[in-house]
Amino acid sequence: WEHATQRRASVGKEAPASAWIKQLEIRNGALWARVDWTPRGALQVESREYRFLSPVFDYETDSTRIVRMVSGGLTNKPNFLLTALNQENPENTPVKLSPALLAALGLPETATEEQAIAATNQLKTTAQAMNTERPNLEQFVPRADYNTLLSRATNAEQALATHKTGEHNKAVDELITSATQAGKITPATVDYHRAMCQDEAGLQRFKEFVAAAPVVADASGLGAKADPKTATALNSEEQAVCQQLGIDPVEFAKSKQSEG
Repeated sequence: WEHATQRRASVGKEAPASAWIKQLEIRNGALWARVDWTPRGALQVESREYRFLSPVFDYETDSTRIVRMVSGGLTNKPNFLLTALNQENPENTPVKLSPALLAALGLPETATEEQAIAATNQLKTTAQAMNTERPNLEQFVPRADYNTLLSRATNAEQALATHKTGEHNKAVDELITSATQAGKITPATVDYHRAMCQDEAGLQRFKEFVAAAPVVADASGLGAKADPKTATALNSEEQAVCQQLGIDPVEFAKSKQSEG
């Protein structure tokens, strides 16, 4: 009754039979059955309490070809126009999904219906989050402002590196000049020692060397010599600048010489 064998017996409930199919025949493409009714089943059919038979069958999912008659159920609302009750374990029936749909979801062709549903729900969740979430403007700056700040930071780093390099080279020159004047190193080894002072560690080692080294050459006396009196000539561009700005070329030459 009402497919109780599939719906009630599968969960341990009572599901008595109203009849037993004893024989099946194919007649002009139709399936006929010889039925042995139980007393209760025969009474309900004869009294027209039940008027229809709803078949249960197995079929191939790809071709939908019916392959086996399973049972029939007495009912007053047959399911020919409804979803077929075609398996005793319908949850094990594979669902064939569209390959195009699976590809759109980023899933392989072997994906199950549950995986497709999960992927669809994930897309919906992501879309809803993108529509509802608003970015925290405090965490962002306009691109133009960012580029300006980045350029300033880069220039500052370069200027600092240049300043450090200049200070380092100045310290190396002073130490080498002092060591040469004191006779701790000879002029022939100046380039060698300068190369060894490329970094702070090398400069420190050279300081320690000079402090402990004996005098190996006569003092150069360069520190006691007065600077020769020389004059610095201005090129054409510098002369033009002096003329445009009203600067005395002699004074400009003196300032240039002192800077040199």
